[in-house]
Amino acid sequence: MGSGSLGTTPGQTSAVISSSTSGLFCVFDGHGGIEVAEFCSRHFEAALKANPHYQALNYELALQETFLRMDEMLMTPEGKAEIQEINKQFPANVSQLEKALVASGNIKGKPYSNSAYLTPS
Repeated sequence: MGSGSLGTTPGQTSAVISSSTSGLFCVFDGHGGIEVAEFCSRHFEAALKANPHYQALNYELALQETFLRMDEMLMTPEGKAEIQEINKQFPANVSQLEKALVASGNIKGKPYSNSAYLTPS
């Protein structure tokens, strides 16, 4: 499985899962912020495969339930702590787009203090 983050447009970020072993391809659009998109990219595949409907080959229901499961997981103390840990990777003044670019490896260095330092890798 590969996962990562990428920026789409300013203020819009996403994270991606691409798994050749299961044929799973996901784009998490980042409406909840890059932290939530990153959280989902880390946990979605395992939660999907653990779903009993997935194991029974009812993929439509398994996907629906897994999307809802991500919301449940985010609201747990562990989920909230992980979101805070993801967010700590960046100073408070970093935009969602900058966070996505750094997380994806699409820029070098630490552009946190000034967007002019964004340099393609």
